[in-house]
This record gives sequence, C-alpha cells and structure tokens, in this order.
Amino acid sequence: MKQTNRQQNGISAFILLITLTCLATAGCNRNLGHPRPDGMRSENIESTAAAPGGLDFALISKQVFQPHCLKCHASDVAKGDVVLDVYSSAFAARADIRKMVDSDKMPRKAAPLSPELKTLLFAWIDSGAPEN
Repeated sequence: MKQTNRQQNGISAFILLITLTCLATAGCNRNLGHPRPDGMRSENIESTAAAPGGLDFALISKQVFQPHCLKCHASDVAKGDVVLDVYSSAFAARADIRKMVDSDKMPRKAAPLSPELKTLLFAWIDSGAPEN
C-alpha cells in the first residue's frame, strides 16, 4: 500500500517523539554503549533533562560539537568558515549542519555520528536550535 507524504510525515514525527521520550527518561539512555553493527560503540548520551530548559546549545555542544566537530570547526580553526563553539554561528549554520550530518558528509575525517547523536542534533535543530 502506498503511503501519502502526510502519512509518512506522521510516522516520522511519531518515531522522533518516541526516540526523544526514550532519551529523556532516566533509565533509557544509561547504557547506549551497546555494540553497533559496524563494531563501534555508541556514545553515552545524557538525558535532555540534564540541561536547564532541556534541549539547548549547551547540551548539543557537550554531546555533539565538542567531541565530534570542534577539531575542525572551533573559532581558532573554522574550516569552511563554520564555527560551532559560538552559538550565533552554529545557529546560522543549522540548516547546513543538518544537511551535511544527515548525508554523512560530516564529520569528514571520522565515523559518522551515531543514530542517537543524529536524533539529538536534529531534534535541537527542529525545535528552533534554542540557545537556552
């Protein structure tokens, strides 16, 4: 049976909601270090409740940007003129960040982000990329 775009969007939104609910609950995000099919280990992801206000730049910076992006995209390096350690710059680049990460083009010289980190990053972007 062929699904309409509205049905597909509804299913995608439901899956995102379930994933975010899982990440936000105390026990669900504790041991995300389970083996992945590629042999790597998934990063431990802190609860979105750990940051004041939930999903904000501080959480994304700590969980995604610092360990995976700042080697190339810190203020003192800024490859491609992309700076991710400053909120205003990350906010301005949010659409490009999503596109590059979703297509696994970033991080360029490392393994792609885990599905859990992609979900966290995309949820931040989709919620308006709040600073606080």
